[in-house]
Amino acid sequence: MDELEVLSKPIVEYLRKNYNPHVVIVITYDNVLVSENTMSIPIKLSDSAVTVNFV
Repeated sequence: MDELEVLSKPIVEYLRKNYNPHVVIVITYDNVLVSENTMSIPIKLSDSAVTVNFV
């Protein structure tokens, strides 16, 4: 995790300097996506447990 933190700091600084708080950067193995969210509404999950099964 230390290496990831070191690598991400310049990206976070760039994001803060050049964009607004509604912009996110998503990095995959072959793509860098810069996206701006226009609306976000948090949805509270029910108190019941959510189970996810991975195969």
